[in-house]
Amino acid sequence: MARGTVAVVRWATDVPTTGKVYVGSIGADATLGTSDEIKYTDLSPNGSNRFAPRHIVVVTGLSIGTEYGYRIESTTASGKTVAFDPNGSSTAAKRAKVLQPPGGSGSFTTDSTADTQFPVILSGPSVSSQTDASAVIEWETDEPADSQITFGTGASSDSESSGDSETSHKIVLSNLDAGATYTYTIGSTDAAGNGVTESSQATFTTNPDIDLTAPAI
Repeated sequence: MARGTVAVVRWATDVPTTGKVYVGSIGADATLGTSDEIKYTDLSPNGSNRFAPRHIVVVTGLSIGTEYGYRIESTTASGKTVAFDPNGSSTAAKRAKVLQPPGGSGSFTTDSTADTQFPVILSGPSVSSQTDASAVIEWETDEPADSQITFGTGASSDSESSGDSETSHKIVLSNLDAGATYTYTIGSTDAAGNGVTESSQATFTTNPDIDLTAPAI
């Protein structure tokens, strides 16, 4: 997904890997495959390389109305690296055999105008499941954006978030009090920094404590 000066690159591997995206212009003054290409790494919230079968990398600092090429490199736990490189920009890694989704041709063109639109919440938020100590909150946005939620039972509040740019959002709230009514508000900010788009306040009540006491005669 390319929008304004930002693009979101996502892919999946059949085993957990680390992921990197290399981006550069293509054409007469190509920078892809040169020392001027830019590397973006899929990082976990603590700043370390994310080791997972699914990757989402936000590419920033692009120019509007420009065609870019990219390659993807994934490295397994054993140190083997494979690359999705339809532009032939590098021979350092083994070429991967990939199933290309729409937009998987190895290039994209950014919009001719900068993205200034806040993400729109298309559906939700809703509680898709809950227990006596947890709840799962889900919602949908019209463009990839992060996930934020603020919740609480009274004057105090807590928050949970995910920095992954998604259109389908899911946040799991845990360590909740049984039989308690919580208020919550969700929000999303897109990869270009537009937001936060927030929902109106909603509520849910956790299930009561599970009764594990046997009846007495």
